[in-house]
Amino acid sequence: AGPVRPAGPRRLAFKALSCFFGISPADPRKGRAGSKTIRPTSPFCSVLEAVSGALLVYCLVTAPLQLSFWSNPDPCVPSVTIDFDLYVDTFFLMEILVTFFIGVEVQGVYCDSLRVIAWDYMSSPTRFWFDALTSIPITWIDWSILQACTNEGSTHSKVSANLIIIRAIKPLRILKMTRLLKMFRVVRAFAEKFRIRPGHRKILNLVMILMGAMHVFACLFWVVKTQSRSEEEVDSFLDSNHIGSAEMGQAYVLCFYFVCTVFTTVGFGDITAGNFEERLFCIAMMCTAACLFGIILGELQQIFSVSHARSRELDDHMESVITFLKENGYGWTMNDVKRLLSLFLPHRVYTHLHPPSLAACIFSMHPAAPHGATKLLMPTPQGRRPPHPSHPIRVGGADLWYEVGGICNHVCIFMDHWTLFLVSGRGRGRGGSEKGRERERGRERERERE
Repeated sequence: AGPVRPAGPRRLAFKALSCFFGISPADPRKGRAGSKTIRPTSPFCSVLEAVSGALLVYCLVTAPLQLSFWSNPDPCVPSVTIDFDLYVDTFFLMEILVTFFIGVEVQGVYCDSLRVIAWDYMSSPTRFWFDALTSIPITWIDWSILQACTNEGSTHSKVSANLIIIRAIKPLRILKMTRLLKMFRVVRAFAEKFRIRPGHRKILNLVMILMGAMHVFACLFWVVKTQSRSEEEVDSFLDSNHIGSAEMGQAYVLCFYFVCTVFTTVGFGDITAGNFEERLFCIAMMCTAACLFGIILGELQQIFSVSHARSRELDDHMESVITFLKENGYGWTMNDVKRLLSLFLPHRVYTHLHPPSLAACIFSMHPAAPHGATKLLMPTPQGRRPPHPSHPIRVGGADLWYEVGGICNHVCIFMDHWTLFLVSGRGRGRGGSEKGRERERGRERERERE
C-alpha cells in the first residue's frame, strides 16, 4: 500500500464543522449514536446558550430603561441603543429558526427527525409560543418608522400616518419585558453546565430576582413621576436633589436609591410620594417588597438549615454523649475515657481514629517486619523512651521512632502514649542469623516471580 495522504483542507474544515455542530454518522463499534441534526451537547449549542444568556442580561438592563428614562414621544428621534437592538432582535428570531434543527430526547431516546423536532417544539406552549411572543421585532418597526421620518420624499400625511401606527404599536414594546422570564431558563442551564450546588443556585436566583425587581421599580417610579407631574415639577424635583434635567444617569441612581430604601425597609424620608399616583405606586411597591423580603428570608433560612443539618446532628449527638458521661460520673474528655478502656481495645480505637498515620507506619516498617507479622497497639509504659540509637521517621506531621530486634523478634513504633508492636515468631529478623536472612530473601524473590 502507498503512503497515507494527508487530509485536504476541505476535509479538515468539514470535520471541524461536524465536531462543532455534533453532526456525525453512527459508530456501532464505539456505541455512539449518529445525528443528522445539531446535537444538544455540541459546542455550537453551548455557544448559542452563552450568547443568548448574555443578550438576555442586556435586555434585563435596557428594556426597562427604554420604556422609562430613554423614552421619547417624538418618533423621529432614534433610541440610544437602536443599532445594537436590531442585532438583538435578529438573533432571537434566528434562535427560533435554529431550534427546529436541534435534536431532542423523546422518552429518553435521542431523535434527530425534523418532523419530530418540530412537533416537540411547537406543541409546548412554554417553548415555541413563548419564544415567538418574546421575540417580536419591535426595534425593526421603530427603525422602519425612523427611516420614513428621515426620508426626503416623505410628506406630512405619511408622518401623521406613522404617528398613528406608533401609538398603536407602542404598548407592544412592553412585550420586551417578557424576555426577562427567560433568565430563569438561563440560570438553570448555567447551573447544570457548571454543576452549581442547589443551595448556591437558589442564592443566585434570589439575588437576580432582588436586583431585577429593584431595577424595574426604579424605572416604574420614574414613569409615574414624569406622567403624573408637569415638566416644571419634574425639573424642580431634580433641582431639589442637585440633578440637572438632562442627567438621566443621575436621575436613575436617585430612583434606584429610593427603591432600595423601600425594599430594605429603611425609609430615610428624604424622598417621598408627592401626589395621588405616586402614593398608589408606593403602596404597591411596599406590598411587593414585603412579600419579596419574606420570601428571601424564608429561602435563606432553608438554605442555611439544610447546609448545617449534618453538623447540627453531630453536635446534638456529642451533647447527648457528654451528658450521659456526666450523669454517670465519667469524665467527658477523651483522656479520661482512654483510662477506662481495656488493654486490647486501644489498638482498635487508634486504628479507627488514625488510619492514615497507622497505615503509613506499617508501610514504612514493612522491610523490617517479616511476612505474617501481627500488630498490637498498646499503651507505652510510663518513662519508656526509644533506645539509642533509634530510627526517626515523620508521618502526618508527627515525629515517630522505632527499634528493631530486642529479646523477641519485633518492631516497636513509639507514638506519643502508644506503642505499635510488629511481632513475628520466625528467626530473629534483622538481628537473626545469616541463614535466616537468606531464607527471607529467597521467599521475597519467589513472591516477586509469582
